[in-house]
Amino acid sequence: MLIPLLSVSVLFPAAAFCFFPMKNQLKYSRRRTTVTVILTLLALSFLMSWVEYRFHIDTNLMIGPVFLLCAVLYWRCLKTSFIKSLSVFVTVVALFSVTSNISDCIAVYTTAMQKPLLSAAIHPALAVALAVLLAYPLIRYGSYLVDRMDNPIPWSVSALYGCGIFALNMLLFSIMEMARGRNSLTLFAFLAFIVLLMLFLMSYACYYFMVKSLLTWAETEKRLRLLEMRESQFDSQQNFIRASQKTRHDFRQSIRTMVELYNMGKINELGAYLKEYEDDLPSNEIRNYTDNSALNALLNYYRHICAENKIRYSVRINYPDEQEISDVDLCTIVGNILENAVLACLKTTDRYINFTILEENESQLYIVVTNSFDGKVRQSNGKYLSTNRKETAYGLSSVMSIAESYGGVAQFYHEDMRFCSNIAIPLNKKTQSKEQVL
Repeated sequence: MLIPLLSVSVLFPAAAFCFFPMKNQLKYSRRRTTVTVILTLLALSFLMSWVEYRFHIDTNLMIGPVFLLCAVLYWRCLKTSFIKSLSVFVTVVALFSVTSNISDCIAVYTTAMQKPLLSAAIHPALAVALAVLLAYPLIRYGSYLVDRMDNPIPWSVSALYGCGIFALNMLLFSIMEMARGRNSLTLFAFLAFIVLLMLFLMSYACYYFMVKSLLTWAETEKRLRLLEMRESQFDSQQNFIRASQKTRHDFRQSIRTMVELYNMGKINELGAYLKEYEDDLPSNEIRNYTDNSALNALLNYYRHICAENKIRYSVRINYPDEQEISDVDLCTIVGNILENAVLACLKTTDRYINFTILEENESQLYIVVTNSFDGKVRQSNGKYLSTNRKETAYGLSSVMSIAESYGGVAQFYHEDMRFCSNIAIPLNKKTQSKEQVL
């Protein structure tokens, strides 16, 4: 029973290969996952070894159902998408099918077949050596791809490529079977498997650098779009501020005119002037939501936009005077959320935006926005997509990135005709409260 047990022990390094790139995608703690995997593989190993020993059934005949069971358990241990876990699993199966045939060639060519215990130990030893050699690249670079690449197409291509390698390996295996007893053909098969293994590893290295370049390009494009959005928001706020300054300047001139009319005793003319001034009074007067001038300007800007589009606009603020969040980041969060909220409201008849900033126990800052929308959303892998293109909504992505940079979180969800944005950011400084409901 020791020989079959030694043969199936290759499942342990294979499992390590599967979990190395998934180090950040575990559904449970690392300790719990490790213990569960080890106990499961031990049970499977002893069961397969006992079946072979008791009923003389080759373990190769049991490997298919065992792989299927392991694939299901593997997927259940991860929080990533199914296509990612399938791609990694298929790639590992293809890799270990190649190493298995290399081990068989070594056993045949070195006459280790005459020593069953030594022959059974070759593949596990080779698998462990390969696991030690590739552990660091898989943990660092493999996890980078798993964590950053959400597009299912490259993962599907990778899974198909693994299936192709497995099929090619089986073809070479049939050639090796025909070569048994002929050292020249055995050596040829061995070299072919070595070349296949090298091409396999090199192709995945090229795959990594190609995908990394695409991800870098996508990140650069994303930053450019975010900069364009910030520039647009900044220009809009500056235009609003300039319009407000002009209003205040014109108001001073009007005061002087009214004082002169009063001093001259022209009360009727003064009354007519006041009536005309009231009719022409601009509707975008400044409201003091908060002492933070940048945030106050932004909130007033969107109040004016909401008034023009008949959107009910409710603001509640309890914002700390001393805060660690830069005005640029704060206004980017608020501006992106309110911009998306306004665009969503324009597609429905019942238009409203409820905006809240609350500080709780001098430790947490909450930004909560609820707005109406038409109930139509586009999502992929749990992320909201822009309604104008097949890409992640960059405004929401920017909000999440900024919140996470401060150790916080950003959550977005919808319920019927209501869209909700919740941002929580930890605070460390003492704050003073100011609240206003308008």
